[in-house]
Amino acid sequence: MTFENGQHPQGQPGPPPPPPQQKKPTRNKLNGWLYVGLGVIFILLGVLGFVGDTRGAFMNWLFIILGVANGIMGVREVINSRKKQIDPFSPDNRSTP
Repeated sequence: MTFENGQHPQGQPGPPPPPPQQKKPTRNKLNGWLYVGLGVIFILLGVLGFVGDTRGAFMNWLFIILGVANGIMGVREVINSRKKQIDPFSPDNRSTP
């Protein structure tokens, strides 16, 4: 027996709560691969700068460092996107008073 507003009478349990919603990891994985691609491009620019000797050594090292940093961030993002994460802001996970 339920009331009109969806509440259950005292002593009778209501239906079990639905499972928490999970974040879709596709967007994080896409961003991770984007960082990996940018890292490869930056490393190539740095290496080509050393080969062609068109820029100063500072800019070449800066491109290589940026490429390595982007590559590391991208790989970490792709690895973390495989883990199932619970969305704390979904309506099912909010505590009701």
